[in-house]
Amino acid sequence: MLPGRLVPWAILLALAPACASGDPAIADEAELSEDEEDSELPPPPPGAPGCEAGKHACGEYCIGDRPNEPYVGCALGCGTTCEAPEGGTPACKTDGTCDFTCPSPYAKLDGACVLSACSDAGYACGSITDDGGTQISCGTCFGTVGCGADHQCDIARDAREPNNTTAQATQLGMFDDYDDATTWVDNLSIDDRLDADWFKLQIVDGFDAGNPNATIQLADHATQLGWLDSNHELTVWFKCNTADAGSRVRCGEWYTTADENALSDPTLGVGCTVNAQYVVWADIAASCTGLTDSGTATIRVRKVSPPGGDTYDLYVGVE
Repeated sequence: MLPGRLVPWAILLALAPACASGDPAIADEAELSEDEEDSELPPPPPGAPGCEAGKHACGEYCIGDRPNEPYVGCALGCGTTCEAPEGGTPACKTDGTCDFTCPSPYAKLDGACVLSACSDAGYACGSITDDGGTQISCGTCFGTVGCGADHQCDIARDAREPNNTTAQATQLGMFDDYDDATTWVDNLSIDDRLDADWFKLQIVDGFDAGNPNATIQLADHATQLGWLDSNHELTVWFKCNTADAGSRVRCGEWYTTADENALSDPTLGVGCTVNAQYVVWADIAASCTGLTDSGTATIRVRKVSPPGGDTYDLYVGVE
């Protein structure tokens, strides 16, 4: 090198680029330390490693485990009361986290307290399992009828189906009070929880020195007392061919009247309803304007409580 252009070794060493130490872990450790200074790691979840025994994480801090009570968020809570859905009561799990219970008759399903778990699920029989694994009975079928895989009673459809609406109502014909006409319609059924049976009949005032009176009954025709296996809802309306002049429609069970003229429909007329088991009945005392007291009776039978299929027979008489 030319005189005057010499560079001291100390200066060369200072200006030289840094050489790798041969151990990349050292460089990586240095970079990691800088990254840790610039970012904050999230705190460990409650009960996770990071807090000593008897403590759990709440945000950035480790606090002592609390009493396993829902008003403090349970053993691993952070002081906030546990929440519960409508109808439920806050509770604690054995692992120290929040839970809730549902008092009877509510059932715990899908994170909620459900009042009527079986009907909400569409179950007429069998059982349903709640969130805690508890079996809730949805009832059994009546008589010798079995419960199907769809949780419906295996009831066969009767020969009058389909008659699920007023437009599809089974026409029972004309009943003249002069003849004291009567009939039994046997082997009927409510075959599932959505089934409703509709019937219509014409009541004729046959000039027998009195207004017609009709009797409708739901019963088991084959037994002495005629009692059904379960409750059925019977609803009956009467509509005069002219205008109503004070017709009376009553519904009841056995010898007791449960309802009278409580229903009024512009198309079907005045009516009543009853949900019963032991000789379910309705009677119609027709009173219409004009020369005769003739009109149309409409009958609806269905299952409300308890739901599910069942069988019955229908009696109609006019005198």
